[in-house]
Amino acid sequence: PPAPADTPHRRSDAVACSQGLLECQGYRVLRVTGRGQPWDLIGFKTTDMLLCHVVTQGSPADLDALAAFPAPESVPKVVHVYEDGQAAPVVHALSSDRVGAKPGGKLIGIA
Repeated sequence: PPAPADTPHRRSDAVACSQGLLECQGYRVLRVTGRGQPWDLIGFKTTDMLLCHVVTQGSPADLDALAAFPAPESVPKVVHVYEDGQAAPVVHALSSDRVGAKPGGKLIGIA
């Protein structure tokens, strides 16, 4: 079936959607631009921050590199995955001791 009209269909739409989701969770969000940047969004709260990478069809992610990105242990690294036909992303948390989505590592789902 075709995707609903409000489904993010381009990567830039998906990033904007993820930005809105993080803002609804109380984060002030900075959008990172430029090729080769590992994170698309950086969210800040008074006592908290997170790093977010957005994946759509045709935009693969190097999950091992994202998980290994140097950041304090307390900073969550999340990946928002947009599947075809889905308006909301599947959210995964990366951990430096469990990396990748291939043999030898795994994504850790969060609610």
